[in-house]
Amino acid sequence: MVRNEQANKSLGSSSTLFPNKPQPRDWQESYIILPLSCLDAGPIRAPKMADICAELDALEIENFEHKFFIPLTKLEQLFTRERIVALLQEHDIEFYVLTEATNAVLKNGLRLFATLASIRGINSITRFLEADYFFGSHFDSKLPLSESALLTIVGDAERCLQFSRKQWRFLAPILREDQSHRVLDDRTIMPFLSSTPIGKGGFSNVFKVRVDASHHRIPSTQAEVSPFLVALKAL
Repeated sequence: MVRNEQANKSLGSSSTLFPNKPQPRDWQESYIILPLSCLDAGPIRAPKMADICAELDALEIENFEHKFFIPLTKLEQLFTRERIVALLQEHDIEFYVLTEATNAVLKNGLRLFATLASIRGINSITRFLEADYFFGSHFDSKLPLSESALLTIVGDAERCLQFSRKQWRFLAPILREDQSHRVLDDRTIMPFLSSTPIGKGGFSNVFKVRVDASHHRIPSTQAEVSPFLVALKAL
């Protein structure tokens, strides 16, 4: 709501008749009326960067078990060097560790950085830099982290619990042809988009599964098709 007030110059002697009366002005004034809730919320601030948590949620892909994961390729697209620097600055990371933290994230730390962003704990990145057994800053190679391991780094039990739960959606494995046998944690979210039974026998069931295109490194003419089809034998 705006009120415009034009000075009235016809009462030229008003200052003589009423010496204490505020004098009219010969310019327009604008008044902005705000609801009281704006005052209760504190001072008006410039809008912040878009909520990174919401952006990460929008990248989730649902697998055949109705669990959600975020491919590494999506993180690479989201977290450019410029975006990482901006987020670190927004979370008050000191300038003298800014370059080291940015390089560590880009080198091998996108999953850890994304997990911290998911729990609004980006400022904790410096604690991981300081941790002795993260020498070389190969953050993602240490994931998943247990709550006890996190407690020695982060120190806050509630934040450790949040990290422990959120990290799994970033840890869907990438399948490679030259990999040996792996034992996966029960909480691992597999990048299989669908599963169809195609046979059984020998104490096992066989399924045809569709693998998200960004979660395999298997050379094949079919690999160019998204998603990639493989056989899964469940014992």
